[in-house]
Amino acid sequence: MKEKTASIVSAIITIALGILIAIFGFGALDIYVGIGCLVAGVVLAVVNIVFIAKKKPISFSGLFLGVALIVIGIFLLTGYLSFGVLEHLIVAIILGLGIALALYGILTIAVAKQVPFGVVQMILGLAIIALAIVYMNVVRFRTAFWIIVGVIIAIYGVLDLVMILTNKKKK
Repeated sequence: MKEKTASIVSAIITIALGILIAIFGFGALDIYVGIGCLVAGVVLAVVNIVFIAKKKPISFSGLFLGVALIVIGIFLLTGYLSFGVLEHLIVAIILGLGIALALYGILTIAVAKQVPFGVVQMILGLAIIALAIVYMNVVRFRTAFWIIVGVIIAIYGVLDLVMILTNKKKK
């Protein structure tokens, strides 16, 4: 049951990331990671503060990491820090994602015998590959690229969620 719940949460996060990317473009990464850093940092900082209040030993590294994550999250959300410098690296990773997704679709068909799901994975993977290649070669396409990638990620999240909810066993 815990695996299924974790899979459902993961699918919902994938959908949310896709929507953010479609709306905000590459800048969605700053928002997404910024929120994640803030949440993780606050949790770590609160845990360390509770330890201090209970007079338990704390580690400097835990407190430092919590505060550093909070600062990074704030910097990302305010625009002082951005992953924009990594945009081309992210496009390369997206290209890798497309290739991996197409291969995974083939494996889904061959090994798991889930033909419809495998075909959809292959189509999404090939679409991502094509989009990444066009992004690298057509500058005017880059804004549309992030909208399309966001929609594809959201669709994949919905597809994953449907598969999780319709299968009795998530493999």
